[in-house]
Parts: sequence; C-alpha cells; structure tokens
Amino acid sequence: HLLHLVNDVLDLEKIEAGQLALYEDVINIDDLLTYCLRMIKGRKEAASISFLYEPVKDLPTVYVDERILKQIVLNPLANAVKYNNTNGTITLSAQLDDDKGISIFVSDTGVGISPEHIPVVLEPFGQARTNAHLAHEGTGLGLSLSRQLIELHGGALEIESEVDRGTTVTIKLPPERV
Repeated sequence: HLLHLVNDVLDLEKIEAGQLALYEDVINIDDLLTYCLRMIKGRKEAASISFLYEPVKDLPTVYVDERILKQIVLNPLANAVKYNNTNGTITLSAQLDDDKGISIFVSDTGVGISPEHIPVVLEPFGQARTNAHLAHEGTGLGLSLSRQLIELHGGALEIESEVDRGTTVTIKLPPERV
C-alpha cells in the first residue's frame, strides 16, 4: 500500500513538473478492459459484488500508454468496489462516440457522491467522507490521478453520481487517439 501511495505521489509530481513521459503504442481496448476487470475481481472485497462486462465488437484500437490507461481505469474500478453495497453491481463498458472518440464507463450501485463533493474527489487528496460508512482506507489520489493522466492523453474524466444510487465515471479518449 505504501509503495502504491509513493508511486501515485511521484506520478502527480511528474505531471505537475511536465516530466511524465508517455510510452505510447497501439492497444486493443477490449483486452485492456478484460485485464482490468480480472485484476479488480481478484480483490477479496470484491467477492460479494457482481461484475457486468460485455466485450465491444469491432471497437477500434487506440494509441495510448497502456500502463497508464490501465491505471486510469483501475482507479475508478477500485473505488466502485470500495464504495459499493454488499451484493452491489459494477458495470464496465466502452463505446465509440459520435465524434469517433472512445468512452469507457465504470458504473456502480454504491453509496454515490453528492454533487458538492464531486469537485473535491477530483482534487489530489480529496475525499468525500461524510459519514463512517464512507471512511475507507485511501488517500484521495485515485480519481485525481486518473483525471490528470487522461488529460495527458488529450482526454477527459467525468463523474455523474447520485447519493444512495451509485456513480458513473466516464473516461473519454479523443478521436486522435483512435
């Protein structure tokens, strides 16, 4: 856990200093999402959660830093596990957008985030801990780091959430990456 935390902080510092290099290659989104899902399902906290994923046929390849895109996707997936309800559901999906970019969606049936806390969780070390149920181990770096890393790829990260209903994190890759 400490090593992961140190690496996240170092990545944030590199981004702020303009020193984080992208090692880009052509990758298959379905393969990457399948890998991320397998990684997150292996966590013991995920045992009571249902996972839904339908591979997308004929989704074009993308030109990205594969290690970083995995990190971008795994951070909201980890939150979806952490803040989900017992016997909750996590849905992972992707689509080709009208503008020919690609959107990746991580949705859960968890506790949700109130509208005023969404900007907070997108800042480094920002957490929406409004009650004991939400006081989980963590540093508040995951979503902020994912947002900054996708922005390095020219993309965006958006959050839609409703308290007690769940959260959807959308990761958008621009058309020039497809």
